[in-house]
Amino acid sequence: MAGSISGTETIRRDRGPRGGAELRAGPRRPSGTRHCARSRSTGYIVAGPYGSGPVVDELLERDLPTVMIEENPDRPDLPWVAALDHADGMTRVLDGLEARGARNILAIVGKENNAWTRYSREVFLDWSKRRGRSPLVEELDEGEGVQGARLLVEPYLARPDRPDAVVTSAGRFAAGIADIAQKLGLGIPQDLMIASLLDSGYTRSHQPAITSLQAPIEELGGRAVALLFDELDGRAPAPDQEPLKGVIEWRASTGH
Repeated sequence: MAGSISGTETIRRDRGPRGGAELRAGPRRPSGTRHCARSRSTGYIVAGPYGSGPVVDELLERDLPTVMIEENPDRPDLPWVAALDHADGMTRVLDGLEARGARNILAIVGKENNAWTRYSREVFLDWSKRRGRSPLVEELDEGEGVQGARLLVEPYLARPDRPDAVVTSAGRFAAGIADIAQKLGLGIPQDLMIASLLDSGYTRSHQPAITSLQAPIEELGGRAVALLFDELDGRAPAPDQEPLKGVIEWRASTGH
């Protein structure tokens, strides 16, 4: 998540004797530090920026080279982005649940105003509309975690027309849903399939293990660094760069 400007670490590029490039994490700048001109050896990478957050805007206002891992959902015009294909990941998870028999899917997404949560919600609504289904969507603050997901989903699972599958934007949500489903005597995946759009220790260690989308974290980071080097060198961003795609790990929570 993007923090305050004072919590953003500088990435420096130092030219060695052979002209090679080396990345170093520089010292944190004190809050309120101002820059009069763009430095060719200093830039910033902001991961998961909030649409309403000040971090990216402040860096750009200071005319500092800035690359984002995932786009700012309120600023799709900004070109320096290592992007993840949210539509592809969510669609493939939903298609997979449908292929396994799910017809009444509940989506639980975060309340955070970032690309991950906003686009996940939009894709689910569109996917449901194209199938003529009334979408079941709930929002939950990620900080509410496992317990918040249990409390939110329990009334749904007690209904006679309960969902037959749940997809969540966070692994801790998925773990909480699995816990309450088992407490209510529901079989996973026989009575309820569960999938998460974010793989984590919660999804890997749960019994049964929970199907999850694995984001290409290393590739995203590598692309962001390469983009930052390009910006520092004054090159134009590559047009229409293909967003990276995640890999679905189908596990026991969906019947593999």
